[in-house]
Amino acid sequence: MDRGPALKGISKPNSAEAILKTVLQEKGWTSRFLKDDLDGDEHLEVARLVRDLSKAWIRHEAQEFAEQFLGWHERSLDLQERADVIKDGNAFRWQLQRFSSRIKTFIREGIIAGVLGLIGPRPITSGELEQAERLSQVQWQYFDSFINQASDKPPIFRPDKTTDVIAIAPPMTVTQFIARAESYGASVWSSAQEIARATYSRNGVFTEEHRVLGDAEHCEDCVTYSAMGWMPIGVLPPIGDSSCRINCACWFEYRAGPNGIPHVAGRGPLYDAVFGTSG
Repeated sequence: MDRGPALKGISKPNSAEAILKTVLQEKGWTSRFLKDDLDGDEHLEVARLVRDLSKAWIRHEAQEFAEQFLGWHERSLDLQERADVIKDGNAFRWQLQRFSSRIKTFIREGIIAGVLGLIGPRPITSGELEQAERLSQVQWQYFDSFINQASDKPPIFRPDKTTDVIAIAPPMTVTQFIARAESYGASVWSSAQEIARATYSRNGVFTEEHRVLGDAEHCEDCVTYSAMGWMPIGVLPPIGDSSCRINCACWFEYRAGPNGIPHVAGRGPLYDAVFGTSG
């Protein structure tokens, strides 16, 4: 199984701190991060790596589930046993809910790790943690809908091309199941951006924001929002509230008025004014 470069040689990070530690070690930035020596672009890179690690681990968990219960690999249950498991709805649903609980926990921890990477090295505040919990619950609701769909119509393994005429919506394929599960890891990016944005909106120092196009193929919405230039903070739609949705790669920069120096992420030169010297 290909776990991707972010997963080679490491054990599963099961907490926000472990996720952040993993990506900082991968970049060799642990010491610099703790010393507040990363620039804004590097803080953005940490958040991106947290997102990528979250997607990779969720994909890994989905692949393992597919191998064990959906006939996706030669190590899977034999066909008759797999059929019995799926026929016995309670057994299959129980395994699916166990999988769901693991993924939902990882989504929450990934979001918190993304926030820590984006605005660290200070500890996360109670307000930021509360917002992280709220945004996690939003993603959980979406994930529950996905899991319920898989529970009602268990994913099947079949070729991508078929000549069969299907009168009703067919179950998702195992490949689609894995891809959809993985996509929820991308919520780390937009959630971390929105939490940092709310913090900057509350602090009374930054007054303007600008949406910056990330390194991706952009939807027309994002291009339009970026072209609007500097706007009062909080006016522009959140990251992910666009046609590209969860795949949005944009981010915000902030400044204190028209002559202010743009601030991207991390503590930066206005840290004391924003959070106080104690951190």
